[in-house]
Amino acid sequence: MRRKTCNLLLDPDNPLHDFEPGLYLVPGPRFQDQTLVCSAIDIIMYESEDVDTRNAPPTQPVVVLGPFVHPVTGLLTVKCILLSSLVDVDSLSSFGQVFQTMDMSERGVMVPDRDMILDLRNDVDWMNPIEVDFPLDRIVGNLDRAREDLFTNEEYLEQLDDACSTDADFQKRVRTICKCFYEMALYFRRYAGPGTKVPLDLHAGVGHVSNPLSPALKNKFVSSTMTGVRISANGSGQSQAADFVMDPEGTLTNMSQAYAQSILMIYGTFDASQKQLVKRAFKLGTPYRIINGNGRFYLNNVDPNIYNGNPEYLMIDLFDMCFGSPTRDTFSFHAVASVHGTRTYCVQIAAIQIARTVQTLLPYMYKSRPVWALVDGEFDNIHTL
Repeated sequence: MRRKTCNLLLDPDNPLHDFEPGLYLVPGPRFQDQTLVCSAIDIIMYESEDVDTRNAPPTQPVVVLGPFVHPVTGLLTVKCILLSSLVDVDSLSSFGQVFQTMDMSERGVMVPDRDMILDLRNDVDWMNPIEVDFPLDRIVGNLDRAREDLFTNEEYLEQLDDACSTDADFQKRVRTICKCFYEMALYFRRYAGPGTKVPLDLHAGVGHVSNPLSPALKNKFVSSTMTGVRISANGSGQSQAADFVMDPEGTLTNMSQAYAQSILMIYGTFDASQKQLVKRAFKLGTPYRIINGNGRFYLNNVDPNIYNGNPEYLMIDLFDMCFGSPTRDTFSFHAVASVHGTRTYCVQIAAIQIARTVQTLLPYMYKSRPVWALVDGEFDNIHTL
């Protein structure tokens, strides 16, 4: 029986997309009788074509992703790209980029999962090469490469999940690291402490009338422990003032530093095999959010932020980005400033990547999303300086 879409979920701008969610070639073997109304684009080459299959097929092959629930409007929608935009895809990040549209409200560019990519790959393989003026074999190869990269990343996540499922103590420590990374990212973004607004968008500095300090931190002290940070009324040992605001950043720097130190303390207790499992799984979160992916993003190990000082195509993971790497110190990791506060690296970029990574890890670490990470989706791409 043909699926019927609930009218309450229909996007009034795209009311006709009543087909199973997927990644389709149009026209193609799986998309022949369905209706598609959209504007297919190539975000890189600034090309587009308005498509309405009720009147005529598109003049060139297009790819449609969806329908999916828009993460902000809550309505079913689709996105369309020109098939030719996949010719020059050479990495997982560039593959995700072709699905970027002028809709900047998605809080993460919605992208296909691995199975959807395989379906499209088979669709393209079905095509007659003489019908287009670009190399279909190159597109097939690019789709295969994207699937392989996603498969490798998912294998690393599943290996970490398997290790955690057989070692409760290891699982507890990995979960604590996830929470510490997430909380650290919040404080990078002018989070004012427990009970205050999560900084999805640009906040004024902590202490501003629009962003008052949490009473839970006022005149309190913070210290790092193996179970996260501890807030106390009296300072002792290595504790620092929890309510210290760094100027001009407007951030509670001692709080982010305390979470960073807890991460390092816990990581130091892992044996060599556990460290490898963790570092492989904790890659950098990209802006590309998988539809129907339970909040997961594509992960990558290439730092895209060369304008922050790191060499082009530098291969790093989340730990390298935040803390540097003693085995690669010849690269002079500017990203170490994300935690250590030397102001040569934008902590906003670090926070965004951290949040994506943690959200991708959560389905592997928990049966349901934990209370401390109920915020879903992308942080706004902002800078505090």
